[in-house]
Parts: sequence; C-alpha cells; structure tokens
Amino acid sequence: PRPPAHPPGVSVRPSPLGVRPPRAPASPGSGPGLSPSGSVSGSPEPDTPRATSRDRQSFVVPEEQPLRPQTHCGIVRRSWVDEEVGAVDEMGRRGAAALEELLSGCRSCLKLRLKLEHSERARVKAQEQFARAQRESLMLRRRCVEQEEGGGSSPSRAASLGAAAVGSEVLNISTGALTITAEHSPVISDASAKAAMDEDVTRTLEGYRREVSLLQQQLLERSAREADLQEQLRQQRLEHDAAKQDFEVQVSSLLCDLGDLEAQNRTLLGASSSSGHGASDSGL
Repeated sequence: PRPPAHPPGVSVRPSPLGVRPPRAPASPGSGPGLSPSGSVSGSPEPDTPRATSRDRQSFVVPEEQPLRPQTHCGIVRRSWVDEEVGAVDEMGRRGAAALEELLSGCRSCLKLRLKLEHSERARVKAQEQFARAQRESLMLRRRCVEQEEGGGSSPSRAASLGAAAVGSEVLNISTGALTITAEHSPVISDASAKAAMDEDVTRTLEGYRREVSLLQQQLLERSAREADLQEQLRQQRLEHDAAKQDFEVQVSSLLCDLGDLEAQNRTLLGASSSSGHGASDSGL
C-alpha cells in the first residue's frame, strides 16, 4: 500500500513542540473504512498538543535539594549571634578597658617569666652536656688505663697518650645557652678542662641566681603595687558609703519638708473654702 497522502501546505516533519499536524478532511459520508487514497481511516482525533519525551524531560520541575544538616563545622544564618556580640553595654566596655590595662601592666612580668623559663631550659641543657662530658672523660681514662696495662709502657708515655686522647673541651656561653665544643689537642690536660668546665658551670649558675633574685624583687614590687591599689579601692568604697549616707539624709529631710508643705497647703485650701462658703451665705 501507498503511504498516506498529506494535504498541501502541511509539513511532513513533526513540529518542535510535538504538536501533530491536522489530518486531511474526510469526504462527506465516509466513515471508518477505506479513504479515497486507499488508506484505512478511523475516527477523527482531536487536535491536542502533545509533548515529546525530550520536551517532557526539559519541563520536569527539579526537586528541592535537602539542606545540609547544621553541624559544628558550618555557620548557617548566625547574624543574631553577631548582633548579640556587638551589643555591648557601657559597663562591658569599662570592664574590657580595665582588663586591658591590667594585662598591659603585667607584660613585664610575663616577659620575666618567659626569660626564667628559657634560663631554666638552658640550665638543664648545660647539666646534660656536663654529664655527657664527664662520661666521655671517664671512658677515655678507662681506655688509657687499658692501653697502659696491655702495652706495659711507662707512666709518662701513658700520661702523654691520655692527654692526646682527651680533647680540650671549651665552654662557650652565648645567648643564655651552654655550648660544648671538643677540640683534640695534646696541650690541655683533663684536669684543666674539668676545672674550666666547673668554673663555667658555676658562673652560669651564679647568673641564674641573680636572675631569680631580680625576678623575686620585681614580684615583690608588683605585690606592693597591688596592695596599694587595694587600699585605694577600699578608701574609695568608704568615701562612696559616706556620700551615700549624706545623700539619704538629705533626701529624708526633703521628704519631711514636702510633707509639711502639703499639710500647709491642705489647711489653706480648707480655710479658703470655708471663707468662700461664709461669703456666699452672707450674700444670700
């Protein structure tokens, strides 16, 4: 069979919106059966626009994405928090200013504490280095003794070997830390190196003691300043209480005067009303 004929002026391609083109008008008296062109014709369908699958997909309303649950990692609409934080009253500002002043007054104390901590760390490091140097010295002495016993050499040769084996330990104190550098030299003996080390350690400990005494003195001065401030605050409280009592006395006296004036006003009003009634009676 031939394909169905299309009316003139109607495109064979489907419209972009998926609307089917109208059918050709049927001949009068033609019902369901064969059309004049030989094709099967059925009941006429209404011209209703139909959308294709592509159009339906394009017109699908996107579903709302679920919001991410609020956790401690995110901030969602916290403007009210900023408003509450920004709403600081006058007393809060005064307290913050007083706290800042107190902290600025203790900066020197904080610096001294930090300096004391650094000094303590340097002291511990110096003690560790001193113990390490003593251990190395004992090991070298033991080696010298073993060499002397094994070789059977003279004491002078053993002493020279021990002096050559033991290096000169030079103690350099720089930036509050104790640095030990070993330079192997047969000129300085073990006893002189140990004496120099003891002297340097003693000097370092004396420096620590002086710093501790200075810190204690500054802490005592700070305690004295705090005691003076406490005394000033106590005096101010006493003056405030006295002024408050005077004010209360003045207010009570003013209230008494006000009561007396109100009583006089009432008596005057009563006298004026009685005189007005007497004048009206005499006129009648």
